[in-house]
Amino acid sequence: MSGNRLAIASVVLVALLGLTVWRLNTKDEKVASAPKASVELPKFERDAIEELVLAAPDKPKVRLVKKGEDWQLAEPVAAKADANAVKTALDKLGELEITGVAATKAKNHERLEVDAAKGTRVTANGGGKPLLDAYIGVYRSGNSMLRLEGQESVATVKGSIRYAFAKELREWRDRRIAKVETDDVNAIAFTNSHGEFRFEKSEDSWKQVAGPKIDPLDETKLKGIVGSAASLNAVDFAAADISADKAGLGETAARFQLEFGGDAGAGALAYRIGSLNEKNYYLQMEGDPQIYLVSNWIGGRLSAGPEVLTKKEGGDEASPKDPATGEPTLGSRANPIPVLPQAVQPGAPPGTPPGHPPVSPH
Repeated sequence: MSGNRLAIASVVLVALLGLTVWRLNTKDEKVASAPKASVELPKFERDAIEELVLAAPDKPKVRLVKKGEDWQLAEPVAAKADANAVKTALDKLGELEITGVAATKAKNHERLEVDAAKGTRVTANGGGKPLLDAYIGVYRSGNSMLRLEGQESVATVKGSIRYAFAKELREWRDRRIAKVETDDVNAIAFTNSHGEFRFEKSEDSWKQVAGPKIDPLDETKLKGIVGSAASLNAVDFAAADISADKAGLGETAARFQLEFGGDAGAGALAYRIGSLNEKNYYLQMEGDPQIYLVSNWIGGRLSAGPEVLTKKEGGDEASPKDPATGEPTLGSRANPIPVLPQAVQPGAPPGTPPGHPPVSPH
């Protein structure tokens, strides 16, 4: 009797072992046969891109279009685009290389910042058709997250790329105000509250030819001003509601004129330097309606007077420098804090330096 039971138990055990092995084999077959998640980028040539539409969180949507060989900003304003910024964006699109898949479910989109709320959406068009529509997310372990519009899977692409598309509006605009070869400049003139001063170049030397005598003249500093004025770039653009009068660019504004010759022929350009807006000066080139913002350093130099142009014992070497720009810091001997008109600092007593709060009347 006991032998029969033992035989039955053995049969049952063998059957259970067989069933277990069969289920494990079946499971392995299903796993092996399950398709691996993959993302395939659409194929296009970098030079086929004729339009870029970029939408980054907390930034206005930007639309860039190719006109001939140049790129223009079409939205949110119409302006010439910064060539280097556009080149970087196009290069990144042309170099996209998938290195893997980070996620396959929509629940991961927010975490990887490839959803509509946090992702930087990049749409590239060319030949009247879409070439790429994707969200670019976080950068991790040498890769950026990328999700194609309409797909759940999130790919990893080589390198950091989001910075090339999530720029401030000013960074997409061409901020060059003027470009003249420094060696072609032969005369400059300052007209401001300090008086009228004119300087002319003879060979490689600069001499004062008009205005209250500046002695000794800091010729090195004067040459630096010439270089800055000849190749002038803005740091930003005035807000749309800022008029020339609001910016202090009326008839009484400080004026700087630069005259030049060279192979292209003789010419001149003039800047008007307005009031200080926080850390930057308003500036307008005569003949150009655009109002720019230039650094405090540039604005102060273009409206300089005897205090700046007089050579000081020991020079500016003793003045502390900004480590980021190499320029003397605001408030140093070489870059004193300008005293602005009362209208620029409402509620402040005359002579209050910018950045100081108005004195309460109570």
